[in-house]
Amino acid sequence: MPSIQSISEKILLTFYVTYRSKGFISEETICFEGGDDWEIISDDSEMVEALLNIAHNSVLDIKASIDYLRRKGLIEYQSQGYLGDMFDIYKIELTHRGIDLIEGVDGNKNSKSNYQTVFNVKLADNVNIDSLIKNKLDLSVLGLLGLA
Repeated sequence: MPSIQSISEKILLTFYVTYRSKGFISEETICFEGGDDWEIISDDSEMVEALLNIAHNSVLDIKASIDYLRRKGLIEYQSQGYLGDMFDIYKIELTHRGIDLIEGVDGNKNSKSNYQTVFNVKLADNVNIDSLIKNKLDLSVLGLLGLA
């Protein structure tokens, strides 16, 4: 089972690539619906499929990872909070800290060290943004978003 940090890293990179290519992450609300089994519902089916692919179909891991990214200050979103067994998010945005974290990997050692600490990973000395994305994101994830 992948860690929340590992899933969070891939979700953040997916949001970054989507933002860079489309100018936004998702224009649709993403709803987490609880109960006995959690579901994720959205009109943005490509993003939902990409998130499910990253988290090996675990809706709870997606929810936990998005919460992790928000609490780390890497993304922001709007929400109405919990409404019964439902929790929705919309207007997902990368923060300046999230962009700095990704784009800093091919910068100074402190930036790379910060990335490694946040996601508990070891990066190659010669890593850059493109190689990071290629190594961390499966082509199927990028394909689902129409970015491959």
